[in-house]
Amino acid sequence: VHNFYQRDDISYQLPGKRDTVVVKDDDGKQVTYQKGILITILRKTYEFFKDENKSVDLSRSSLADLRPVFVVSKSAFGT
Repeated sequence: VHNFYQRDDISYQLPGKRDTVVVKDDDGKQVTYQKGILITILRKTYEFFKDENKSVDLSRSSLADLRPVFVVSKSAFGT
């Protein structure tokens, strides 16, 4: 699901040097990610996910819960 959110047709990365988020991984190490903005609303993103992953049984709310912290929607970003 994380790789799905990071695709260029699902989200785009902000270009600024300060547009980064530091996240701790499972080992406790800090990893820096570039912030990303969803191109479409979550409902459309879920439809794209279901079309490409028919064998995966995942609800829309679960897809939203599994969204990485460095990928935000346009409305949450303030644009």
